[in-house]
Amino acid sequence: MAEAKVVETPDDQPDDDGTGYRVAARKSISEMQNLDADDVSLQKYKEQLLATNPIIDANDPRQVFFDKFVLIVPDRPDVEMNPSTITDEGVSFTLKEKSTYRLRIHFRVQKEIVLGLKYMNIVYKKGIRVDKSTQMMGSFAPDANKSNEYLFSEEITPSGMLARGKYTAKTRFVDDDGNAHLEFKYMFRIAKQWE
Repeated sequence: MAEAKVVETPDDQPDDDGTGYRVAARKSISEMQNLDADDVSLQKYKEQLLATNPIIDANDPRQVFFDKFVLIVPDRPDVEMNPSTITDEGVSFTLKEKSTYRLRIHFRVQKEIVLGLKYMNIVYKKGIRVDKSTQMMGSFAPDANKSNEYLFSEEITPSGMLARGKYTAKTRFVDDDGNAHLEFKYMFRIAKQWE
């Protein structure tokens, strides 16, 4: 049987939080370091916050390097996935119905501060959207020597005959400036038992 095609609707776009929040004008790290140059205590504080080595790879245009995604299920081995090889061509992982799980992301930031990094995930079953979630991860300063980790909140897989089967999902990591740092689709399965 052919897989159902995912049809995106305007409802699949990122939510406006309705707060009227406006992102401040962007300033580069060098601009921030040169502000208030005569204030010694503020300069010391900036040195603590802003890395002295913000470049991971000067030839790479990416600002965020996603190193790995880890699926964490209690009493099961962690499933590590390489973000650059995840696709919706085959099942990336299987979850047992009614199981609890978390996702942990490892990433690095270079060149400039990433303001308001958000994780957006839309899940489809047979082409119909069944879940949409957005989670604010925060703002991150560039540092070639630091790897960041973000642990998402715990979730529970649905159960029952209708919940079992294959799902496809579309994930995006977007910052407050509207820059998409990573987008990918993947497939997973919810089963009656662990495989």
